[in-house]
Amino acid sequence: MRTLIIADNQDITRAGLRALFARNPAVGAVCEARSKSDLIRNLRLAPDAVVILDYAWFDFNRVEELCILRDRYPCSGWMLFSETLVGSLLHCSLRGERPFGVVLKRCDSDEIEAAFEAVMQGRRYVCESIRDAPAHPESGTGGMSADTVSSGMLHPVVSMPSVHSLTPTEQAVLREIALGRTTREIAADRYVSFHTVITHRKNIFRKLGVNNVHEATKYAMRAGIIDVAEYCI
Repeated sequence: MRTLIIADNQDITRAGLRALFARNPAVGAVCEARSKSDLIRNLRLAPDAVVILDYAWFDFNRVEELCILRDRYPCSGWMLFSETLVGSLLHCSLRGERPFGVVLKRCDSDEIEAAFEAVMQGRRYVCESIRDAPAHPESGTGGMSADTVSSGMLHPVVSMPSVHSLTPTEQAVLREIALGRTTREIAADRYVSFHTVITHRKNIFRKLGVNNVHEATKYAMRAGIIDVAEYCI
């Protein structure tokens, strides 16, 4: 059995999902999360949990944060469960080796349960309402054929450079960069010159194939150099 985490700020939705899955023999404990910090805390306790999440009601700053959180808990399963889903979220959810299930709240209970079973089995699921909706040029949603969904609308998955390509010092400097420390602050803490930190920074970016602090931070979270919870504080 697997833990179910219901991540939704609407009381009626949480109650409805509890009732729907209460008798599912594959579900063990049921936890609730009303914020990103609650969700991370529950995932630490049950890293293989299945998460039903209404992204629109949660305090994620960017879609990429959600994808990074999923990647940090590779044994978890994710079902996005919202009123609407914008194109950028759909593309993120269908990308990569660990897909999301995607279901709208207006779907009937049979389809919600079908999506949940797919997620439990590690399969991608996109509800009929999204697959069959006409394309909307402003939101970027809808108009996805079954072939498009099955192929995942994916670009080839690019492997991430190994953390072992960095020296221990470079890993430590990357951690400080990802936590928002300035070059001067890092230099002062490490008792080295400003120019030494600049050199470390250039070497880190070159080895990882990144071009800016944002990309370096994403790498640090995916590689486990910093925890998502630290970044979100």
